Amino acid sequence: MRSCFIAKRLKGSTPPLGRVLPNIARLLSQWQSVSPLSYAGSPPVPIELNEAGISQYLQNKANAIGFPQGFVLSSGDRRSDLKLSIYTDDFSQIESIEFPLPYASQENFLHVDIFSELVGQICTQFNAYHGYVRDDSIARLHGQARRYFDRQFDRVPPDLNQTIPPTPRLGDREILPYLMLESEFDNRRVPNGIWWVNFWDGTQVQTVGKERVKTAPWTAQKEFNDGAMVLVATASPTDVRDRAHLAKLEAIARYLQLSRIQQQYSLSN
Repeated sequence: MRSCFIAKRLKGSTPPLGRVLPNIARLLSQWQSVSPLSYAGSPPVPIELNEAGISQYLQNKANAIGFPQGFVLSSGDRRSDLKLSIYTDDFSQIESIEFPLPYASQENFLHVDIFSELVGQICTQFNAYHGYVRDDSIARLHGQARRYFDRQFDRVPPDLNQTIPPTPRLGDREILPYLMLESEFDNRRVPNGIWWVNFWDGTQVQTVGKERVKTAPWTAQKEFNDGAMVLVATASPTDVRDRAHLAKLEAIARYLQLSRIQQQYSLSN
């Protein structure tokens, strides 16, 4: 499955979405040298890529269907599949943005220095508390897929349990340290995992331990004035077929004691 980058912030954070999204959209279009992401929605309609244009689009959508839970900015160019998706979760009070990573054939866009710099710019402008390259194959190796199926199984009435087949192994051995699902711990304070490129705000860095974070075996790291950090695990996009990459992920997760910290901030405590 294709990887994507996700950044999260608390709902209602500043700057408002209408002000920050045009800047992020411009960063993305410049990164991949594509037309401006000045189309919104599905089917896409052209909008003014500025605070007034996005605010008007959101207002029109709210008037038509109620408060908008999300929308997509795209270039309108069929040759490009770059999209910036925006989501609002009223239950968790989180706003998030997401965009797909280029395919391996477009590796020039995925040079670690270029991409980690982009991540830092996007997350600081968005005022994110967490950003990461989501890769489901890595999540499976942390046992998160099995944990998800087990939790779903626990919700089934006892008299129906016998009708459900055993939890699938999904073809992967769980060879990385066990990590919890995001819904099981305070993911505002604790990172959800170790990914290719990570952004942790000052709160997450302090929760894990600033000195421990700085001395972990990252490939590269950058600290911002407010204590936030961009942390790079591997020198190229993490590939679970590469034993050196897996060894790096395992070494970082164990050094940081991330599993223990997630359990310490478990929502069931």
